[in-house]
Amino acid sequence: MWLWRFCQKWGRDLPPWHFAILVGQAKRLALNPPTGAWGRSMLAKRGGKAVQRQYLYEGRNPTLAATQARQARAEAKRRRKLGLPEPTRHRFLPLD
Repeated sequence: MWLWRFCQKWGRDLPPWHFAILVGQAKRLALNPPTGAWGRSMLAKRGGKAVQRQYLYEGRNPTLAATQARQARAEAKRRRKLGLPEPTRHRFLPLD
């Protein structure tokens, strides 16, 4: 079915080398047919790239914020392991 569909698309002026490529592709698709999961994964990748492009346009960098949060957790874990007190939160207090 796949080979017939490809040959219909390309018409009668199909060179032998091109026909051989189409035979290989038809065999690949017959053995491993495309599934809905493949389509969903492609849409997810396209959506992720679109969001990253939007963040770049807006000047946001959520990856930087996530990296800083991960590093802060690692630092807190290291301090607890060494028996050091929690860092002070003085910079978050209002200045009166």
